[in-house]
Amino acid sequence: MTLSDHRVLSVDTVLSSVGLRPRTGLAERAGIAVKRGIVVDRYLATNAPDVYALGDCAEVEGLVLPFVMPIMHAARTLAKTLCGEPTRLTYPPMPIVVKTTAYPVVVAPPAAPAKGAWQVDDLGSGLRALFHGADRSLAGFALTGTAVSEKNSLAKELPPVLGDIP
Repeated sequence: MTLSDHRVLSVDTVLSSVGLRPRTGLAERAGIAVKRGIVVDRYLATNAPDVYALGDCAEVEGLVLPFVMPIMHAARTLAKTLCGEPTRLTYPPMPIVVKTTAYPVVVAPPAAPAKGAWQVDDLGSGLRALFHGADRSLAGFALTGTAVSEKNSLAKELPPVLGDIP
């Protein structure tokens, strides 16, 4: 592999993750509030009357989540709201499956700015990294190789990404 500075590295595998950045120019020119994404409330409404946003471009309480599961939750929530049943968006724990065929990877990052510590275990056939919060509860994880089979059981221990407000 040749790097941009022309250094050559000998590698067996390359994992590339290309970030997404919301295109917010049109919304901004229309006077809609924009930060990292188009700012919406928990009902997915923007600051403009009768204008909503969801998906890769929407920012809900500081979260921009360009993944399938958050978009599905937002779409269901917005559908209810638009059909006359105002519904607040919530996100359950949503581990992210990195779509690599050569080496499975699943991540559920802790909420920023989480305080706690990572515990990383090399299982030989994969890695299990668990992030425990200051209260010792599970707050995030990263799994590779055969450890990805633990995704569902670990996800049950995580707090919601965006929970209900009592």
